[in-house]
Amino acid sequence: MTPKDIMIQARAHGVNPVKEPHLLWIFQQALDMPLPPHWAHDEHTNEYVNELTGERAAANPAHEHVDALIKRWRHLPRDALTDQRADTT
Repeated sequence: MTPKDIMIQARAHGVNPVKEPHLLWIFQQALDMPLPPHWAHDEHTNEYVNELTGERAAANPAHEHVDALIKRWRHLPRDALTDQRADTT
């Protein structure tokens, strides 16, 4: 993922990269984030499928975790971020 890709992903999740640069690490970390259990990407339909329930989703279901991280970190004072980033799960 290039810096431009990170900016695009940030904006897609409602993060302003200029005003909230302290949140950009979330999108870098998301590169290594696996799909949730029982989810797979169907390359034929470009959808995500839960192999247990049959549920289908257009967006990566891991994005919910990304959104939760954004919500958690957005409201912390910036000086607290360095100390707490180790606990991202």
